[in-house]
Amino acid sequence: MKTTLRLAAVLAVFHWTAGLKAADEFTFKIQEPKEGTVRADTDEMAMDLKIQAKVGDKVINEEKMAQNESKKSKMTVLAASGINVTKAKVVYEAYKNDDPAAAEAPAPELNKTYLLERKDNQVLITDEKGGELPEKEKAYLLKDHKRFGKPNGFEKWLNGKTLKAGQALEMTKEEAGEIFEMNAEAGMKIDSFTMTFKGVEKAGEVEKASFDAKLVVVKGDDSMKMTMEMAGPISVDAKTGWPLTMALSGPIKIAGQTVKDTMTIDMSGTGTFKGNKTSSYQVP
Repeated sequence: MKTTLRLAAVLAVFHWTAGLKAADEFTFKIQEPKEGTVRADTDEMAMDLKIQAKVGDKVINEEKMAQNESKKSKMTVLAASGINVTKAKVVYEAYKNDDPAAAEAPAPELNKTYLLERKDNQVLITDEKGGELPEKEKAYLLKDHKRFGKPNGFEKWLNGKTLKAGQALEMTKEEAGEIFEMNAEAGMKIDSFTMTFKGVEKAGEVEKASFDAKLVVVKGDDSMKMTMEMAGPISVDAKTGWPLTMALSGPIKIAGQTVKDTMTIDMSGTGTFKGNKTSSYQVP
C-alpha cells in the first residue's frame, strides 16, 4: 500500500525573542525560499498486516502482508514566487519498495536529474534538458510532487498565528487532511485529529519548533473499513520554516463483510504502521 501518510511538509518560521532558552509564545510567519537552497529528504515507511476470512466460525483463508518502502532525494530550489517553490531540480539517490506488486509500478531512475515547474496551474516534469520522460518515471514524479508549487495545508493554517506552548491547534478535519495529504483517490480521510504545539528550543545550531500529533485515518465504510491510528512528534526549523523530523506510528485494524456467490464472508485484520521522515538543508 502506498502510504497516504506521505506526510507532507510543515512550513513555518517564528520571531525569536533574544536571550530565551525556549520560547513559550511566538508568531509564525512564512519566508520565501532562497534560490539555490538544497533540501535532502529521507523517507521510510513500514507496514505489516495479518488478514483473516471466516464463514461463520470456520476460517477459510489467512494472509500475511508486509511492505517496506524508502527513498532518499535532493531538491534544489531554482525559482520561487512568494512562499512557494515554483521551479526546482530533483535527484533520487535511493529508492526501495519490497512489495511484490510494486515491481511493475512507477518508480524514479536513480541519480537522474528531473526538472519540476508549476506553470498555468500544472506541474510540468522533464529530464534535465527539458525532454520527455518515460511514462512510469513521469507517473511517479507527478504523484510524488502533486502539490509542487502550492502551499501545504499546515503552511496556510499556521502563517501569521501566535501560539503558546501546550496549545492545541484548532482546525477542521478537512484542514488536517490537507496537512497530511490524504490520498483522496484511494478513499483515505481523517476521522479524528489533534496536534499540540510544544514550543521552540535550541537543538545544536537549529531553533526547533515541535508539535505532537495524533490522528485516526479511515478508508471504506461500515461494510468494510480500515482504520489507522497514528501518533508521534513533528518538528520544523523555526528559522527556515522547513520540516526537520516526522515520526508517526500505530496500529491498523480491518473489519467488515463481503459476499461471494451468496456466501457471506467476515473479514478482519490487524497490523502496524510506522513512518519516518528527516530533512536537512544547505542554504546559500
